[in-house]
This record gives sequence, C-alpha cells and structure tokens, in this order.
Amino acid sequence: ELPPAAFAMAPTSSAAPESKAVTVTIVVTIPPATPAGSDIYLSTERSSYNPAEIRMDQLDARRYRLQLPLQEGGRLAFRVTRGNFATIERDAKGRLPPPHIATGQSGATFNITVEAWSDDT
Repeated sequence: ELPPAAFAMAPTSSAAPESKAVTVTIVVTIPPATPAGSDIYLSTERSSYNPAEIRMDQLDARRYRLQLPLQEGGRLAFRVTRGNFATIERDAKGRLPPPHIATGQSGATFNITVEAWSDDT
C-alpha cells in the first residue's frame, strides 16, 4: 500500500501556492451481481492506471470506501476495478466510462456507482 503522501497532488493553476492537504472520501457502490468477497480497487492516473493500485475498505455488502489526502484545489482521475483490467468498471451498455475525478475540497465525498464489470456476461 502506498503512503498517504503519494497522493498529495500538485495544486492546479487556479489553486494558491500555499495550498494545504485535505482529506477526501471516495465511496463506491458495486453491482449486486459482483462475486462475494471481491476486493475493490482504485486505479489512478498517478500509476498509469495500475488496476490494483489502491485497495478500498469494505463498508457493507455493496459499498467500499477510501479516504485519501489531496492538495486543496488538486485533482485525481481514477477508475474502479476488481484488481485487473479484465474486471474494470463498465457502464450499463458495457462501455468503458470516462475516468472519475476527485477534487481537493475539504471534507468532500465522491459517490460512485459501478453499473457493470467488464467480465459480466
């Protein structure tokens, strides 16, 4: 697991140079047909979208959470996987959705719903 400092993103051009780190929360809801016991991961632009970059904590049968620090005003693009590219998230029509974007806003929570997985039949 990477240390929290690995996720401190550089501020965007609109952020003040003295930006501080803020904690953001990402909550992912998975499809009901997801195999029981699946680990859920975030795959971010920081790792060139490594499919098993950051394992999320399970909240209940269908929800997972990750809290991570970002620079205030920064951003992080990410996708959701079950640990490899054969199990990356898809939309209801089976297409790869655009990456999700988390922004460095103090106390922000980003709620993501995965509609399907690439290995759904």
